[in-house]
Formats: sequence, structure tokens, C-alpha cells
Amino acid sequence: LPREQELLQSLAHCGLRLYRRSAKFAALTANFQREERPMLDSMARISLLAAQSLPIDDALTNHAVKTALNLLREKEVHTELTSSSKREEDVEIVTDRNALYRDATALLRQIPQVEEEDVRIIIGTLAESLSPAITQALEAQTAESRPEQKDALRLARDAACSVIRRQSQALLEIMQALVAEHAVLVEADPLPDAMLFPNSMALSQSRKNIYGVIPPSDEEISTARNLRGIDAQSLSTDRTLPYDSGHLRTAPFDGRSSTNGEERDFAQALDRADFVVWWHRNPDQKPWSVRLVRAEHRNYFYPDFVVFLESNAGGPPMTRLIETKESTKDASRKSRRVPKVYGKVLFVTKDQQRLRIVNDDGSLGDSFDWDEMQPLRNWMSMT
Repeated sequence: LPREQELLQSLAHCGLRLYRRSAKFAALTANFQREERPMLDSMARISLLAAQSLPIDDALTNHAVKTALNLLREKEVHTELTSSSKREEDVEIVTDRNALYRDATALLRQIPQVEEEDVRIIIGTLAESLSPAITQALEAQTAESRPEQKDALRLARDAACSVIRRQSQALLEIMQALVAEHAVLVEADPLPDAMLFPNSMALSQSRKNIYGVIPPSDEEISTARNLRGIDAQSLSTDRTLPYDSGHLRTAPFDGRSSTNGEERDFAQALDRADFVVWWHRNPDQKPWSVRLVRAEHRNYFYPDFVVFLESNAGGPPMTRLIETKESTKDASRKSRRVPKVYGKVLFVTKDQQRLRIVNDDGSLGDSFDWDEMQPLRNWMSMT
């Protein structure tokens, strides 16, 4: 194996420069914390809780029972050809039970992580809650029209499928909220020891970024792709490079860790803020990234920045997450839950030449500028 210096020289010879992760910053560990969705063995409990939590009022119960017992009616208008007069007639709606079950199960399978066992649990739990209403409706029917009591369980399942078909969106939201609530906290993979970028392109220095530079812009990333030779391209992947006394974990600055104009301005503002100790551009979908379970979506959420800052009034320093957003609607959706670690995520958006904090309802809150970010610190301390 090569010595460490020989390894570094070979990288430089390939046209790559290393930006090492700083060891001087307080509370900067090799691994961040991240969230995982609940394991499959926890989903059974979540499915049960979701079905038990689904609101079912009298009107919904009544419709579900009538659907199961073929008691639904609708008005059918008949026009007499000779007189052009119209008359209305009540007609029976016959439930296609197979189609009802297919519709309900298809809707349930659209919910992230729902498996066949979860479908069974949800339908079974709802059927159990609707059984008394089914029994009561059966007893109220005449003997001639009454289904046999042995069919009550099947009818209750039909009623449950009717409820799912009408309340699928509410059930989806309950399931997503429960999945987020039961998210598991795990340790992410170790951060790269160094980031790689072509040595022919100079990156802007940073006093507080954990790799000592402002991550490259989207345009710089595009240019860098054309500058790399074959050897540099082969090395510009997430990899571990061994040498005689250890190893070096490296990753390239790529599109997932790049910065757009607003993110770049914000990163430079973090560099200037006295209360910021260090910051990190959190890339999407990397095994070492901070990621959060969303309460309203199947995808994970990767906030833009991890920031370690001093709190107000002499409180302990804290590691927090910040997301820069153009869409306040998306910010409102993502802010619906507080993650299990790092506290509430701060969403900021550019408004004219200033920055605005995005409130949970999507409205714009306190404003601050690039050179005076005390409102950001105040918000962090209060949350």
C-alpha cells in the first residue's frame, strides 16, 4: 500500500485536490444522526392505530352499511315520449363486492410501506368497528330480505371497504403521521474525510464550513465534469482509499452537494454570522447525510444545511437544520412535524433583497438581511 503522502500525490497528479474535513470544530462528530421509517414489524401496530384513529361519523357509517346490504338507492328520471312528462323512480344500486374490495386494497397499497398484512389489519379493524351497525341493520330487516347472520362478517368487511374508498385521503394522512411519529433514529455513515474537486478550479474559501470551502455552484459542477480526465473521473466517486497506515474516505463535490445562487448567498451569510460555529451543506441522498421522515410524503427530506450555533442568553450551543425554499407551500408541508433530533427545521425564503422566515402555515414571518441574521438565532433559541 502507498504511504499517505504518496496517495495524496497520486490524486494531485490526476488533477484532483482534497478538501479535508476540519478537526478543530466543537461538537463535529464523524457521524450525523438520521431518521429511518419504522421497520415492518412496527407497521402492524401503526396500521392498527391508523384504522382505530380514522374518524367515522354516523353519516359515513350509514352509507357504508347501506353499501354492504345493497340498500343504496338513487333517483332515475324517466321521460314519457308521447307527453314529454318526466317522472322519478327510486332504483336499487347493487354493490359489486369484488370491485369494492379491489378499490379499497388498491387505495391502501398506495400508502408508503403498506404491505398485504397491513391491508388485512386495516380492513379487519374497520370491519370490527362497523360490526354492531351491520348487526343492527340486519335485525331491522324483514325475515324475507334479511341476509343470514353468518354473512355478517363478510358484510362488515364490505362496509369497511366502503369507508376506505370514501376516506382514503384521511387514512393516508393518519398513516403518514404515525409513520413519522414512529421514525427510528439511527447513525448515518461516517462523513467523508475529504471532498474532491479539480485542482484547476479554485473554490471560495470558508472559515466555518467543515471542509473549508463554499461548495461549488451548479455551473462550476458542470464545468468540472468537462475538466476531469479518465483517471480523475474514476476517482471522483464515493470511495475509501487505503494507504499503509489507514484509509481515506473521499467523495466528489457533485450535483447533490452543489449550491444554487440563493444557497450560496446564504452559506456566505452563515460564514459571517458571529453566532455560527460551523456549518455543513447537507447533500441529498448520501449515506452520510442527515435525513428526516416526512409526515406527508413517502420521500425522505434532506435539509440544505446543518448548522452548529451559539444560542441566546448563554444557553448551550446546538446543532440545527435549515432549509432554503422558493416554495412556501412545500415548506409548510415539510414543517408539519418536529424531527426526533436537531429540533424544529427552520425554513427561510428570499423576499426581494431580504430573507424571511417561513411560518408553519406557509405565511412569511420575521425578515432579516444577509449581514444581520440575529432573527435566525432568536427563532432557533425559541424553538
